[in-house]
Formats: sequence, C-alpha cells, structure tokens
Amino acid sequence: MKRAARIIVLVVASVAVLMVGLYFFMLNQTTQASPLDIVSYEENGLDIEIEYSRPQVRGRLIFGGLVPYGSVWRTGANEPTKFSTASDIVVNGNNLPAGEYTIWTIPNQDEWTVIWNSKDYFWGVDMTGEAAREEQYDVVRAKATPLEVMHTDTFTIDIDNGIMSMIWSNTKVELVVKPGNSME
Repeated sequence: MKRAARIIVLVVASVAVLMVGLYFFMLNQTTQASPLDIVSYEENGLDIEIEYSRPQVRGRLIFGGLVPYGSVWRTGANEPTKFSTASDIVVNGNNLPAGEYTIWTIPNQDEWTVIWNSKDYFWGVDMTGEAAREEQYDVVRAKATPLEVMHTDTFTIDIDNGIMSMIWSNTKVELVVKPGNSME
C-alpha cells in the first residue's frame, strides 16, 4: 500500500514538473516569434506605458484575414496589450481614468473600435482561440479611422506628440491622447 502511494505521488509530481516545463517552453517560443516591447511616453502632461507583443506579417493577409474584420482582437500577440496611465487622460474625446488597462480592438475596413478594459487577463485568447476580453469590464471605446500606409512587417505601437498610433501590414490607426484636464 505504501509503495503504491509513493508511486502515485512520484507520477503526479513528475507530471506537474513536466507541465510547468512545457508551459515555460511554450511561453519562450511564443515570445521569440512575437517579441515583447514597452513604449513609454512622458510629455505634455501625459505619463503612459504600453506593454505589448509584436507579431510579424510573415506573408499573411493580416486585417480581413488573420485578424477578421468585425471581431475582437487582442491588439498584438500572446498576452493582451497592457496600457497604464498615471493620470486621467482623454482619448479621441473619451475620458479614461488613471489606471491599468488591457487594450482590445475591433478592426473594420472603414472604422476601428479601440477598447480600454479594466481586467488583467492571463492570455489574449481563450481555449477556442477567441479573444479573452469580457465586455462588462470595458471602460472606454474610442472610434478611429484606419489609414492605408506603406507596409510595416512588425506590429508597432507608438506615441508621439500626443498621437498614439498602431501600425501593421498596410494599416495605421491614430488616436489623439490628451491630459484629462485638457480643455481642447
């Protein structure tokens, strides 16, 4: 009886160690394919940090293909894009309180919806491959018009002069970001 219990404990422990090792291996593989990047912006009364993974085009049709029109996208790869602001801000006319958020987007050919969600998610998609976002945690939904630009192979988020831009493939989306007390 004791021998059987030891064997069971040994098997369970071995499986647990294997699963943890497999998890870290898979995490390493995904971050190599879509490396992590951090954008910091501290100007004009704004203090913003964005942490996101940068997928590559790799010959794929991105918007309307890999990222279907009308569907929620995690806005990058791997974990959802994280957005933090040290003070209240205004994004395309929408008030966003100071705090930490995840960013989700709903791309369409003529208009994008960019969503700031207050929940911190472990991974960007669920087991079915659908975006893990839960709508009840949405804080701001801002509309933006996509622009056609020269090809950019790596997904890029940037902030310059109060303009937050997301660029990938031949598409660019811009959002105006101002301090929360801005009267403009």
